[in-house]
Amino acid sequence: MNSADLQKQINNHEAWLKATSDGPAAAAGAPLSLEGEILRDVRLCGMHLSLAHLSGSKLIDCRFQKCNFFRSEIIRATLENCQFIGCDLSKSDLTNAIATNCDFTDSNFTRADLTGANLAGTVLTNCIFDWSWLVETDLRNCDLTGIRLENARLSKTKMYNNRKGLHDVERSTPRA
Repeated sequence: MNSADLQKQINNHEAWLKATSDGPAAAAGAPLSLEGEILRDVRLCGMHLSLAHLSGSKLIDCRFQKCNFFRSEIIRATLENCQFIGCDLSKSDLTNAIATNCDFTDSNFTRADLTGANLAGTVLTNCIFDWSWLVETDLRNCDLTGIRLENARLSKTKMYNNRKGLHDVERSTPRA
């Protein structure tokens, strides 16, 4: 997909988000659907991309800074050499996503579903995974410095680590 087509879809998505917040009678734009698309060298900052459909897509050498992916579908997506710096991925579905050589520093995954995702070797510094599903998620050799996992579901999660950070995982206690 070229950058002009992507920008057109993002503009339609923004119009759709505004229309849906104005009520069901307002019909404008369309949700961002990049399912199965290949995106290369995309650079976005501060974009509101919530409810986007990125399932099955392949993102290569992309950089997203402070973008909002709230409740987005990123199922079975492949992310290669991408950066998601300070992004909101809360309540997003990343089931079976594969991230290779990626950086998610300061991103929020609260209540996200990462079941079966492979994030091995990624940078997850200062990420929030509160109430997230990390069932059978591969977090081996990730930089886990400063992450939060309050009430996260960690069933069969692979977390052994020969990189720094595992000892720095914030240990939260449930609030009374």
